[in-house]
Amino acid sequence: MAQAYVNGYQPYSFSDFGGGLNLREKADTVGDKEAIDLLNVTFNERGAIRQRDGYQDLTTADLTNRVDSLAAFYNAAGVRHLIAGCGARLEAISTAGAVVASQTGLAGGPYSFARFADPAHEYLYAVNGTDVPQRWDGSAWAAPTATVNGTAASAMPKAGSIAVTASVAGTSSGTNAANRLVATAFGTATTAGPGGTATNPSRVYFSNAGQPEIWETDGAAGRGRNFLDLTPGDGEQIMAAITWRELVFIFKETKFFVMWGESTAADGTPIFNFREVVNNTGLESKKAVTVGRDGVYFLNRRGIYQTNGGDPTLLSDKISPLWNGDLTVYYQGNPINMAQLALSRLTWLNEQLYVSVPTGIQTFNDRTLIYDTQHQWWGVYDLPAAAFTSFRVSDQEELLFGYSTGTKRIGRHRLGLRDDRGTAITSRWRSGWSDYGIPVRKTIRENKAWGSGAMTASFSTDFNVAQTASVNTFFGIPGVWPSGITWGAWITSLGGVWPGAGQVGDKMIRQAVQGTSFSTQFSNSVQSPDWSVHRFVRNLRETRGASVL
Repeated sequence: MAQAYVNGYQPYSFSDFGGGLNLREKADTVGDKEAIDLLNVTFNERGAIRQRDGYQDLTTADLTNRVDSLAAFYNAAGVRHLIAGCGARLEAISTAGAVVASQTGLAGGPYSFARFADPAHEYLYAVNGTDVPQRWDGSAWAAPTATVNGTAASAMPKAGSIAVTASVAGTSSGTNAANRLVATAFGTATTAGPGGTATNPSRVYFSNAGQPEIWETDGAAGRGRNFLDLTPGDGEQIMAAITWRELVFIFKETKFFVMWGESTAADGTPIFNFREVVNNTGLESKKAVTVGRDGVYFLNRRGIYQTNGGDPTLLSDKISPLWNGDLTVYYQGNPINMAQLALSRLTWLNEQLYVSVPTGIQTFNDRTLIYDTQHQWWGVYDLPAAAFTSFRVSDQEELLFGYSTGTKRIGRHRLGLRDDRGTAITSRWRSGWSDYGIPVRKTIRENKAWGSGAMTASFSTDFNVAQTASVNTFFGIPGVWPSGITWGAWITSLGGVWPGAGQVGDKMIRQAVQGTSFSTQFSNSVQSPDWSVHRFVRNLRETRGASVL
């Protein structure tokens, strides 16, 4: 049979790797810019891969207890404190990592936090569903009493979660709820409400407008009936309350409620306007909810969802095997440990969502999922985060997290750091399988890469998990000339490449690989603390196939 020839090398160029992780599709059907396995890499807006930034300690010594909750506190005077729930303690921590003040003797966390301010006060309240709320004012902790139904020195509501209603202009249906503290009960039917009275796990209380420590709950003459029950008797508890823009979201286990304002009854008492969103999608973990610029993000037993008041949208479809356990052999991680899902935490920073989860058999959060809300890619970090928040340690917001294992400190995930507390970062990105449109055995003769630092390029053929070849690739390595070594020996130790300042360079990778389908992996090298890949060209040797003529 006559043969068809293609003379010379056939280049196959890849300049966009920014599709993120795709575990949903078969390994040979993922897009060219998607990965079937990755760890500790991120992507720029043009789709280049780079190793993630590292982290270091904020606190210089172990805290008494491990952190389970975090929040930021700022006031108009310029005070900046990180508020940490640590089991039976609450800690206010300075930007230098020092404990400013502690509140001890509490029942334990996790804690829910809410900022409340009026012209005379700037407070942060912390609740755990068991103790009376604790209040931080920037200098001292207090367990304030309240005026409940006209009786002073009553107990504040022992809420499981708190939020604050926004104060905005009125609507045609009434006036939006004006700066009220919202307190929800969860856990058991004996959770104490305002005044220490027993309530149910479906009840929501509201303070008086602008008065977080005055509550009216009996509907007596001259007073309001500032509470309501949300579908009581449905067998579910309220999981969390959170505020986004002018809306307050109250989550149960299979539904949520959106408070969009309030109006006034004929007797002058407020009517709180809610709508119910029922589509079997609620909140699974009480602390796995956060707000971003464009909505509320929350964790369910089926994945990560986003809503701005309507039906929620599933965001995590491409990584759904992490929830259902149907992972391919190429993914080197483990599925989420659904039995420990209550440990999960969420936060949002700089258009990215961070989701900390336990995987495999771990009983602590050992992986952090990252979702880029602008470019819609998913990644995986090994940040061990028991709690998250964004906090301005200096002049920029940073990701702060309490370590879920090891030392009982708080870490800073910072731009420009090249290791994790002095330990090298393990990172990788692996492509799906492709025959480049030529379903015959062929040879990739060489590859050309553009990147920075040093990385290891590894090649696999014909759906094998293992790599057939791995090559260290030096683009120009950031570094300082060490003492006690000659100039020539130093350059030789770096593969003859001048140590640059992380600039992009190109390198020919002369490694022949034969097969029908190919998968390529980029990973960290011991020769450099970081790496990036911006473009990769695979050069196929001339091929011969059956003629169709």
